[in-house]
Amino acid sequence: MSSASLDDITILYVEDDKSIRDIYSEQLRTKVKEVYTASNGEDGYLKFQSIHPDIIITDIMMPILDGVEMSKKIRQDDEFVPIIITSTSNDRQYLYKTLDIGIHGYMSKPINFNELVDLLQSVNKLLQLDNEKKIHEKILKDRFNMQRLLV
Repeated sequence: MSSASLDDITILYVEDDKSIRDIYSEQLRTKVKEVYTASNGEDGYLKFQSIHPDIIITDIMMPILDGVEMSKKIRQDDEFVPIIITSTSNDRQYLYKTLDIGIHGYMSKPINFNELVDLLQSVNKLLQLDNEKKIHEKILKDRFNMQRLLV
């Protein structure tokens, strides 16, 4: 397992069951920089727009706006933010819908917290690699532009 540090990431945790939301958000706070919570997909989407978290964890079945529809709206704003879906349902249709959105993980409830942390570390490692790639691309672009100026 990667030892990608979670200390600097922010998470938006969207879960309609208050007791589950409270338990997991408190556990997550011991591992990450900040955890924001929402009780439904509409609230989750609004919070996403205002805080731009590093990773989103969302239940799939919620009132007002379910996790799939919220994720679709988020994808219209940001096609790369990692989304992890949680669900009590074993219905493959939900899984297929989430794959179409481009999620980064799917966990069955009850969530095993250690497995969630492992998944978060993997996703965070991908974020770090993507950031390194962007930095290298910028360096190459800057060098190319400087070369053009010298010619």
